[in-house]
Amino acid sequence: LPEDVDLEDLLRSSERRYVSAAIEYVDRFRAKVHANVVVEVATHSPNPDIRAAALRILPRLQAPGGTEAARQGLKATSTLVQASAIKVLGQINDRESVNAIAAILGDPRRPINVRVEAARALAQIGDASIVPILYLNSPWPSAALTRALVEAQGRLSPPQLAIFLGDFLSRPEARREALVAAGEAHSADLTPKLVGLLSAHEVREQELRLVFWALGQSRDPAAAPSLLAQLESGDPSRAVLAAEALGTLRAKGAIRSLIAHLEHAAGLHEGGPQAHEGAGVVLGEEQRDDDPGHTAHRRIACLAHLGLQSQPFPPEMTQHA
Repeated sequence: LPEDVDLEDLLRSSERRYVSAAIEYVDRFRAKVHANVVVEVATHSPNPDIRAAALRILPRLQAPGGTEAARQGLKATSTLVQASAIKVLGQINDRESVNAIAAILGDPRRPINVRVEAARALAQIGDASIVPILYLNSPWPSAALTRALVEAQGRLSPPQLAIFLGDFLSRPEARREALVAAGEAHSADLTPKLVGLLSAHEVREQELRLVFWALGQSRDPAAAPSLLAQLESGDPSRAVLAAEALGTLRAKGAIRSLIAHLEHAAGLHEGGPQAHEGAGVVLGEEQRDDDPGHTAHRRIACLAHLGLQSQPFPPEMTQHA
């Protein structure tokens, strides 16, 4: 800006373009000397765009009075100002605003974008009291809000996480996002819930793939028996998913049981001349046309023989071996 321009006059200008330019200048150069005027604009500007822009830079300016300006923004009639104020309060971890933000989250009359911002802000604040607040204010009207609420679990302790995600896994509208979060959490506390989903009739095929993946990512040896049982289910698709999960899990004894199952499925006699080479080598030979299930068995065997390399990402994000 030219030297003869008074920045504070621009911030107080009635011309939107001048105020926008001044806010951008203050933000870019961290001109904290003008922070009080920015707080004034963030609190009293009649233009929602200008007020929201001023609110958004307050955390970076660390302006005295910025927290109160953001709290006042929660009461604004403009949804843009409300969303900006909520975001700021989350960024500065304002725990005194938790109840007000939770009320916004649970208000079905509020626009989805505002409620999504409320969920994310509560996640950022990360107080233990957030768990029941999120639970009680979860009407699930959209995938966007569901994802935002699932994101909130990332800042919770393992016991809180198990309670929170365990409930999410029971809700069809939230299950897919919750399964991804469960796998990324690597929490043994969720194993019983995930195992239960293996036999739940309402779980869709894509969700079932995520259930197997999350069990593999759980790092919980207690998941191995249920996964091994899936090898005997008679469903080649489930057997492949179980084998992949067992390889990721790498529970003690599970791989040995997997190989034994594969050798039995291939018709190998225990202690036979080729058994010691491992099922992956033996079943890697030519496909038997008279056995429709043999292709699946070969695939499982190859996975076992290669050490069943870990899948860090959900199965829908990776191409199966």
